[in-house]
Amino acid sequence: MSSKELAKSALVLSKLRLNLVIAISYFLLGLFAQVVTIPYSSTAAIWPSAGIALVSVILFGYSALPGILLGSFSITAWLYNFNFEFFGVYLFTALGATATALVGHTLIQLSLGTSIKLVKDRDIIKFLLLGGPLSCMISATVSLAALYTANKISQSELPLHWLVLWSGNAIGVIIFTPALLSLFAHPQEFWQQRRVSIALPALFIFVFFTIFYSFATKLAFSEAIDLSKQTLFENMDGVYASLLLCGLCFAFAFVVQLLVLSGRYLRKDKITVEKTTHLLNEINNRKKIERELSIAKHKAESSNQAKSQFLSQISHELRTPLNGILGFTQLLQKKPTFNGEDKKQLNIIQNCANHLLELINDILDISKIESGKVEIVSEPFDFKCFLYDLMGIFKLKADDNNISFEVVYENIPDCVDSDEKRLRQIFSNLISNAINFTNQGGVVVTINHKNNQLHLVVTDTGCGIAEQDHEKIFEPFVQVTTPIFVENGSGLGLTITRQLIKLLGGSIAFKSELNQGSKFFTLIPLKACAPKNFPNTLKKSTLLDIKVQKNPYGLLMTTKKTQACYKFFCKN
Repeated sequence: MSSKELAKSALVLSKLRLNLVIAISYFLLGLFAQVVTIPYSSTAAIWPSAGIALVSVILFGYSALPGILLGSFSITAWLYNFNFEFFGVYLFTALGATATALVGHTLIQLSLGTSIKLVKDRDIIKFLLLGGPLSCMISATVSLAALYTANKISQSELPLHWLVLWSGNAIGVIIFTPALLSLFAHPQEFWQQRRVSIALPALFIFVFFTIFYSFATKLAFSEAIDLSKQTLFENMDGVYASLLLCGLCFAFAFVVQLLVLSGRYLRKDKITVEKTTHLLNEINNRKKIERELSIAKHKAESSNQAKSQFLSQISHELRTPLNGILGFTQLLQKKPTFNGEDKKQLNIIQNCANHLLELINDILDISKIESGKVEIVSEPFDFKCFLYDLMGIFKLKADDNNISFEVVYENIPDCVDSDEKRLRQIFSNLISNAINFTNQGGVVVTINHKNNQLHLVVTDTGCGIAEQDHEKIFEPFVQVTTPIFVENGSGLGLTITRQLIKLLGGSIAFKSELNQGSKFFTLIPLKACAPKNFPNTLKKSTLLDIKVQKNPYGLLMTTKKTQACYKFFCKN
């Protein structure tokens, strides 16, 4: 035999075994149901075989129909002692049971689909109604018609027997179908969680109904020998019918509640599992991101350290020839043999070298700041002389650019405790930018010291900053240019300034509009201290002769040639 034929034979054998198991199960449960049959009849008040039939079709499809047919035919023939006279009754009863299972399965598929999980309340009620009371009308009607045709039942007995057949099949479906699904349905992981909550209560209620109907049957028919001659028949018939209907309603409500509770538990459990899984995934993703960030941070720190080392080494190599160029340029400028044009060219060389040296210093500063190697060294120094020296330099620069330069002082202490070098960088970068980007009008610097806080405001009437550039002016190596101004530089001045202000514990902000000038606000903690005797490091050649005038805002420094003013400023 070929492999295809062998596979075909194996499939046929498996189907035969399946149908044999279904038929035997149907037969045995039918025998057990005879405990609660109506006297002088084979009609049982509970028919668990109907549940076996429906579950078989749900689990195995149409291939289970022969087993149902064989099982129903066998149990009916057993009940009538295999009397060939009632062969039609056996056959039609079996066909009715098979049709009931088939119709119930079809109705459930049309209403609920192929995947039956019985989790939602609406799906549970539909499943039990369609598979139980509705489809079971077929088997009850077909069986009663066969019995009546074979003169096995009188016309007066039809209503009660139909009711018993219908309710017995419906109760069998309602109780046994969910229980068997919890044992054999797929996915098994899903139904396994409901085995204890469905199978055990279903077994309990089946035993309860068996005892209840057995007792009720004996009670109802204990005095009846010939039902047609009993005066109490109609009353007992109604009582028994009422018991059947009450039992059916109770079984339906009990199983519905059972499935609803287990379904709600599963929904909550599913939600909890989904949330837990989502949370675990989030935690794992976050840990993964943290590991990646840690690796990236380590690489960045290593790269930054290598960059800092490189810049530190290369700066030394660059500064040595630059210092030589600057030194020899200054020596050449002092020689009388050079004419004016030669000295201009020497000035250009010196300016270029100075500019290159500033770029190197800026790059080194930003590198140190990024690597966290900048240390703030606080020590007392003469603040008034510091400001006088610095403002004098910028006044000269402003005069070279033909713009006005005013400085407004208020509450300036004689001595402060801070890092003089870093303060000088902050002042220089802010004021130098204001002068460089102003071609008309002027620059006003307001300096106020109050409550150990230094308020520095630098206002200019220059080109201003467009709104779209506000967020990037503090970024490193970024220069905001306009059609009027294109400044040469590294683009690090404001970046270094902001970082230094943060290191000193201060803050910086600004307001600016294009072609309307800019205004930078700086707040830096600056502690005043007791005056000390500092050596006068200022040379007379670098001093500005200024006139100090009182105004509502403090002291205004303007260019006037008077030497007495310096004494007031530094000594008073």
